[in-house]
Amino acid sequence: MIHLPAVNTPQFDWARNKLDRKAAPVPPIFQPETVAHAVVRAVDTKPREYWLGASTVKAILVQMLMPSLIDHILAKRGEANETTNKPMPPGRPDNLFEAGRGDPGAHGRFDDRASPHAFPFNPSWLRAAFVLGVLIFLSVCILR
Repeated sequence: MIHLPAVNTPQFDWARNKLDRKAAPVPPIFQPETVAHAVVRAVDTKPREYWLGASTVKAILVQMLMPSLIDHILAKRGEANETTNKPMPPGRPDNLFEAGRGDPGAHGRFDDRASPHAFPFNPSWLRAAFVLGVLIFLSVCILR
């Protein structure tokens, strides 16, 4: 399972959007090649789970620790964080019921804001650190 951050793909221009402004990924945004390299690395190293990017790590950890709080924050900021200031053209075609025409390529319109690097995180490290912390805690308690 590879958990991804926001990726600069054309999906924001062809997906159905009923808002009055153009859709956008929630920053930070990463280039598609970054994700492709992470997928290849995950295939080579075969972790059970893989989190790509510090924003993904933070989102997963906050959702684990304080799900109600993060739900409340996202509900308040959702539309503002996922749209641009540019108006949505009326009658724009989308790919909800049929495929779009031609090859849109891999990159979306956010090249100027997308990063080519993302931190790869294997949550096994977190689990190992947790187990190590428990063992240290238990050893301190037993040695008293």
